[in-house]
Amino acid sequence: MLQVNSLCLVVPQVHTRVMELVWYDVALKNEHVSAAIIRVVCKDFQYDTDQVLAFMHDRCAVNGASFRITLAGVFLGADDNDCMPHTVLHVGEALLHPALDALMALYNTENAHSNYFRQKFKLITGNTAIKISGTRWYGMFDAVTVSVEPSLKDGTLLEVATWLLEHEHCVKTAAKFVELLSDARKSVFLKVEAAVVSCVGIQIKKTGRVLEVDGYSQITGFKDLILLKATLEDPLSAPGLVAKLAAIAATAPALPPTPPVVSPLPVPQRAGSVRAAAAANPHAPVPTAKTPELDVLSPIADHATADYAAILDGGNLNDVEVLKELVRKSVVPALHYANTKIFGECKKQVQRMEAASVLGPIHVQGNGVDEADVDRLVSRYRFFGLPRFTGLPAKMKEELPAYRAAVAMIKPLEEREDAKGNDTFDMEAWWKSQRGDLRAWALVLRAVLCHVPNSCPPERAFSILNDCIDDDQYNAFADYKKAMVMAQYNSRGR
Repeated sequence: MLQVNSLCLVVPQVHTRVMELVWYDVALKNEHVSAAIIRVVCKDFQYDTDQVLAFMHDRCAVNGASFRITLAGVFLGADDNDCMPHTVLHVGEALLHPALDALMALYNTENAHSNYFRQKFKLITGNTAIKISGTRWYGMFDAVTVSVEPSLKDGTLLEVATWLLEHEHCVKTAAKFVELLSDARKSVFLKVEAAVVSCVGIQIKKTGRVLEVDGYSQITGFKDLILLKATLEDPLSAPGLVAKLAAIAATAPALPPTPPVVSPLPVPQRAGSVRAAAAANPHAPVPTAKTPELDVLSPIADHATADYAAILDGGNLNDVEVLKELVRKSVVPALHYANTKIFGECKKQVQRMEAASVLGPIHVQGNGVDEADVDRLVSRYRFFGLPRFTGLPAKMKEELPAYRAAVAMIKPLEEREDAKGNDTFDMEAWWKSQRGDLRAWALVLRAVLCHVPNSCPPERAFSILNDCIDDDQYNAFADYKKAMVMAQYNSRGR
């Protein structure tokens, strides 16, 4: 099975198609995969071989599994891209919410196995209990935002658990539910963590979703990554979060009472020991063990967890500033993951996305464009080294005045917004209208569009395969499977 992001040679538009290569019985080397792809694309799509070698993206899916494979040795213009939407959504998994994790484990168990829980949850809370995927963090986000957070706020989730326990349904899990939700201090933590997931998590989910789409995400995705990083660096800037913390603090329990200090009984000391010397002369300085410094190389999450536990044990949860600090601690591991993975291991890919921003007319409208932007674009993409692109950077610089003039004709945002406040600017339609005057820029745009920052299209294909073929149909002939998947996938509008 193969998914291909192919290039329409008339207009700058990416077409996605699914077709069957061949069912292999053994694993293939990248040279074999490359040969199979070239044969299918050149034969069935009727593209010239040099076009394929120049523009082919470095993602493919064979033998019923989607994976990333480096094909730069064959596809000379390809760059090694990671699946950025998946990496972004893993940022959400790094958020620190131990109390909420414990609650959602119980919630997921009940929701998966108990009809009583699902029925009573809807009856008492007024919401349908949303199922959570075991492999996708945003499934938890949906459940928390729609079902769990409102139920924690009005206490109805505790009512559900109490009813299950009283009527002897799922007794063990219901008892854990009641114990967790009845703890006044842990209940505050649950509400704070749910607020973080719903307010900060929404930006994580939005960024992942934007990067999943086919088409212009390579050009527009950099600004979304920067916005995500800014939110993680200052989580309290997330809309609505501070207001939720104030409401939580207003109903939080008072600081737990401090246990009385009991003086220890005198203990006989060995003559000559440090303790004996201290007992004989209480005013003399006593050497103490050196306080260990924070190990900067130890895991970030471990430090955040320790701080988290300290606030749980002795923090004044009535103080909204304490809750704000709790929010900052909960986001630290996610920010560390984003800096390490997205802006660290995937730095070159992010730099390519940053350079490609100059192909976005709205970006140019607000930031301008000059020869330095062209040079940056040339330095970040390998395909500029191919013979067909010789002299193209110079032509792009010659077309800069025409590019600026065309961008200047775009209406301002307030005139482009619809009744709901959405920007109605169509980047694809704009480039179609300008491809005659900006020939060099349009050619580069077509090449950049083939560097999609995700592997979502092939994964959609196999999701459709798994949805339409159950266990009883796995032994069906290949042509039957092929027809089912192609009929559903190729007629999709995305």
